[in-house]
Amino acid sequence: LEFRRVLFRSIWNIALFLQAATPPLRAVLARLLGTSRIRIIGVTDPESYHKIIKAEKGIDAAFEKVPLPDASEQETLLTLAEEAFRLEQKHGITVTYTALKAIRELSARYVGTGGFPGKAIDVLHDTLLAAKGQKMKYVNEDHVRKIVSLKSHIDVEKMGEGERKKLLELEGILKQQIIGQNEAVEAVVHALKRAKLDI
Repeated sequence: LEFRRVLFRSIWNIALFLQAATPPLRAVLARLLGTSRIRIIGVTDPESYHKIIKAEKGIDAAFEKVPLPDASEQETLLTLAEEAFRLEQKHGITVTYTALKAIRELSARYVGTGGFPGKAIDVLHDTLLAAKGQKMKYVNEDHVRKIVSLKSHIDVEKMGEGERKKLLELEGILKQQIIGQNEAVEAVVHALKRAKLDI
């Protein structure tokens, strides 16, 4: 009997790797995928798979596709709690439970790329780094909202009194400036109010 040693290697974000790879490097990867001594596990998200990997017919055919569903809300919260505890020990910053829930909910709503729990963990790390940079001792929902606003380029911070007043007066101001489009103005204002109130 001949025992053959098989080597396993993984490439995280293989789509990015392929995008950056030169043609000779792609040829090397294709040859490695053809050998039985090396097994490569490539990880990517569905969008990158369809956009980049599927275009590489030889490389795409060499992989067996195993779709992984996102973690459930409960699984994500448990993973976030474990990671937050580990990071609390390391950085000395406390993460509140409401902050963890906000990370999960705001990541689901506003952070487009990636799956769960990965993108929620990224938000947690960024929030803790920002808190550490500002010498804070704890992280709450407001801190999370600031980070998600930066990552998504959408203002998801809670409204102050001034913002609330502007939002209430917005319909009247727009109707003065846009004549004859009352239904459109009302629709836009209602959509903005719903978005700002997280409805």
